[in-house]
Amino acid sequence: MLRELVEVAGRFQAAGQLPPVAYKPRRPRWIVNLTQRPSGGAHLEGPYQGSEIQAFPSPDRQRSGVPSETNCKPYLLVDDARYVFGKPEPGREEEAQLLHRGYFALLDEACEVTGLAELRAVRDFLASPEAGLVAEHVEPRDMVAFRVDGKDPAAIPEVQRFWAGYLANELSLAERAQCGVCGGEGQVLRILPREVVILGQKCQIISF
Repeated sequence: MLRELVEVAGRFQAAGQLPPVAYKPRRPRWIVNLTQRPSGGAHLEGPYQGSEIQAFPSPDRQRSGVPSETNCKPYLLVDDARYVFGKPEPGREEEAQLLHRGYFALLDEACEVTGLAELRAVRDFLASPEAGLVAEHVEPRDMVAFRVDGKDPAAIPEVQRFWAGYLANELSLAERAQCGVCGGEGQVLRILPREVVILGQKCQIISF
């Protein structure tokens, strides 16, 4: 049964009916439009309400608990303004700084690994004074996405491969073992990167 699920997942992904690995459809409230031309600047688009904007696949992972140095789990590119801009909720300035540092470090690593100009454009914008001006219009929990030259950088295959590999390294054990589905050898996953949800209900994978 598991082997058949893996095979059908590949077919659904190829047909565009299933998000990439560790991605989840999201509707951002704001989109920051960037251009790689030196004189382009940033244009903030929004705010969107619910179904006013189509959901699109975005990097995702499980995160829970109180954020800390050992529990900072940003999403790549698409996240709320606490992570993207360090926009604090009242009285939680240090927490917002922590979340933004984690987000920026992840983005910086993605830039270095992929070498993509689109990611550098986002990183350079966030490191500029212009980011602070844009953040003034955004609330801390608002979901923020980016477009670079009119395109979604999270949709680039190199970005998708980076995100899958990043989570695999973080969530796997050092030991290797044989997969019971495909028979190949690989790292053993110690934590699922996403919750298992069937018909709107969260469940344990063994129950599924």
